[in-house]
Amino acid sequence: MSLTNSVILASILIISSAVAKEESKYAFPNTGQAILYPDTFSFVNASNGKTLVAYASNAIDGRINRNESGHRMIANCAATKPQSQEKSKVHYLQIDLQTKFFIFAVRLHLRDNEYNRTQQKGLVIEVSDSTERSESKQCDEPYTTVSNQSPLFICQKYGRYVYAVLRDSVGPLQVCEIQILKRMELKGSNAAVLYPDSVLTAGGKRAVASNAIDGKYSVGESGAGGATNCAVTSENTTDQIPKYLRIDLGRGEVIQYIKLRLRDRIESGEERGFESQRGLTISVGVTDNLSKSTMCGVPFDPIRQGQAPYVDCKFNGLIGRFAQYIWIVLNATRSLEICEVEAFYAGKLNFS
Repeated sequence: MSLTNSVILASILIISSAVAKEESKYAFPNTGQAILYPDTFSFVNASNGKTLVAYASNAIDGRINRNESGHRMIANCAATKPQSQEKSKVHYLQIDLQTKFFIFAVRLHLRDNEYNRTQQKGLVIEVSDSTERSESKQCDEPYTTVSNQSPLFICQKYGRYVYAVLRDSVGPLQVCEIQILKRMELKGSNAAVLYPDSVLTAGGKRAVASNAIDGKYSVGESGAGGATNCAVTSENTTDQIPKYLRIDLGRGEVIQYIKLRLRDRIESGEERGFESQRGLTISVGVTDNLSKSTMCGVPFDPIRQGQAPYVDCKFNGLIGRFAQYIWIVLNATRSLEICEVEAFYAGKLNFS
């Protein structure tokens, strides 16, 4: 083996170890903290006569088993027993966090089968301080896009109990993994850089890079005032010089998901706002060299992803990539316009 290959292999092992360490650090304990209602699904495997059970704890074991098929697949997920029309029409998975936390977002991983995901249509995430579901508050909109097997629900609520709820259905509810997401702190005037320069608006203020990490979602404002609340580069009409927003986390972190908030505006009948960002890419890296970064997900498609796109950052098939820098890049003559960047990791909430 050459010296170069040895160095590459060593780097892969170090990064893989970092990802695995972070994943285990943030995993749920899998005993006594997950409950399925009304009943847990079980069945007999015809090939060997063994009874397989889709335990609630499967949804918090740290394994995303959605690509397996058949009986093995559902036995590695959490699933309720289908009910007749006369029985309960509410199915849910309850996760007890043991104490009250601020829950920024929840990510579900569903079965890799569109028929099974169609059964989950209308699924909602709720957060509560009580085991009484009547007191819970809903996060975000219900699950409707069955082509998305890993829906993300923004909560921003305090609570001890997290519920994945399927209402008005005979079931089954099927969840392969549930992740409670924590948002990384990206604030700091020196943490973000725009290239080329930030645009100077009509009001004499610059749409500086730090606007993209100030925690404000100023996406609906139009004109110069809206631009000053976002990070916006200048345009160039001749060459397609790559424009980018670079964010320095200050240290290496395992980044799992990145979400953007793009401008929502149309001026003079032109295609502007988030539609103008078509082809935008999100990359992460361990150095401040863009050419050595790795892209997360696919280039931005406004029709498919909408105004608030998010991507997975993966390494060797695992969700989670060790990096210090986030790059949002647009190869076009038009301006790069980013109102907010959010980075997430699946966090254990300090169980003890």
